[in-house]
Amino acid sequence: MSEEDLTLALNNKTLDLRNLELISKALRVPLYSFFRSESAKINYHEKPYYINKLWTGDDTLKPKEQLLDEIVLLKQIILLKEEQLKKIVN
Repeated sequence: MSEEDLTLALNNKTLDLRNLELISKALRVPLYSFFRSESAKINYHEKPYYINKLWTGDDTLKPKEQLLDEIVLLKQIILLKEEQLKKIVN
């Protein structure tokens, strides 16, 4: 699905469940998170159960250090995904 197709589907509210499933898998978020109410409160200090490696669980780390660790991990994930994409394209 292209970015334009996704934007069009979101604007027209025609995004089907199959595409939502693919997006949730790619983002590693539970499918039902797309359907929560807008008034739902999010506790940003609590480790989400669906993210396994972004937080270390060590509460002694400062928020800045946690963010830097997360950035390093996300960059590693991006590199892995880019390598996988190169294999598919070639």
